[in-house]
Amino acid sequence: MSTGRQMVKTALGSIGLLEPARAAMQHINAARKQRYYAAVVEQYRSPFAKPLESYSEYERRERNATVERARERYETDRRLVQEGRGQDAKTAAAAILERMLEGKLAPRFYDYDYLDDIVGIVGGRYCSDQGCDTRASDEVLDALSSLSGASNRDALPDALRRLVGNDPRFVPQRSDVTAHVRKVIPELADEFITLKGESNVERFLAINREYSRRQAHDLGVWDIRDLSLLRGYERNHHLLLRTLLGLIDGAKVSGKDEVLLIGPRHIDEVVFFRKTLGLRKAIGLDLFPYGRDEIIAGDMHSMPFEAGRFRLVFCAGTLSYAYNVRRVVEEMARVATRPGYVFLIDAGGRHRGPSALGRSDIPSVEAMIGLFHRHPFQVLARDQGRSLAPDLYEHEPCLALKLDP
Repeated sequence: MSTGRQMVKTALGSIGLLEPARAAMQHINAARKQRYYAAVVEQYRSPFAKPLESYSEYERRERNATVERARERYETDRRLVQEGRGQDAKTAAAAILERMLEGKLAPRFYDYDYLDDIVGIVGGRYCSDQGCDTRASDEVLDALSSLSGASNRDALPDALRRLVGNDPRFVPQRSDVTAHVRKVIPELADEFITLKGESNVERFLAINREYSRRQAHDLGVWDIRDLSLLRGYERNHHLLLRTLLGLIDGAKVSGKDEVLLIGPRHIDEVVFFRKTLGLRKAIGLDLFPYGRDEIIAGDMHSMPFEAGRFRLVFCAGTLSYAYNVRRVVEEMARVATRPGYVFLIDAGGRHRGPSALGRSDIPSVEAMIGLFHRHPFQVLARDQGRSLAPDLYEHEPCLALKLDP
């Protein structure tokens, strides 16, 4: 900080005006941002911004291509399962498990090994933009159950572990927390590293809450960064914003509908949805309340809402903080109406693996789609995304999907 700015801060502080001055600047900056956001939204809604030609044929081919890729994966995997019938159980099971981890379709978790998550991994492997082939995943899971002697799906992870042993191929790479985390919560970082979230949920949430509180306090009520829908995560510029505007303009989502933002931390995301997008019933869910009524407190693993409440669930940069991302996705599906919409953005493909803070690594947009394998859906928009921190992670998968009845 320059000497001049420090002198001004010191002078304002000496007469008790430093905090009022900060609040005034935040108000000015917030108003400036709101005008900018409104201009961007209006630009996309302008009739002059509409494409000059139809892309429906291209989109149809792309959707069909995802179905074909899922079918080809299944056919390749099925041949491997058939070949394994002439091998001993351990060799055959290990070969199938290795195949299940190919292609960046398997999420990596800090608290769980691949074997712990094998039912979800296989369940999401044969998904396309039109939904998931449960018959194909059941066939592979049945083969693994037969080889390992598992009596049911819940028993499959332990049965496979007894069969293949402690094989390092089936343990995801994990990393230490970043230096920034140690700086924010220096007295809690070592405990956080050794803590398994599901074994001590309250302590896990308490440490996360303290980390988020300190982060939010440093930045203020309004975030200094651009909003998630405007930050430029997608390679296809503002794809999710344009998709959401299409739903609003087509009356699929309206101001009468309740909208949930998971983990916004700052109120500017909620204000944008309410005022600029006209979704006036938008609320945020985070680890502690913020603002007046913009953000309420709650755990995304166990949301304090009744089933079928929200027409739209939006979550940006928050899934990776989950100790059990599959449970969070099930909660999203539970609180969403049918038809309902889910929009997701998150960092993926972490070079050194998940950490105590970023406990879930969703390496691709295909892996993100596969998280919904238990529910009928249609993909509205997908983008592998671009990394805003290439030294830490590869992509920023972006997804918009419709949950069908």
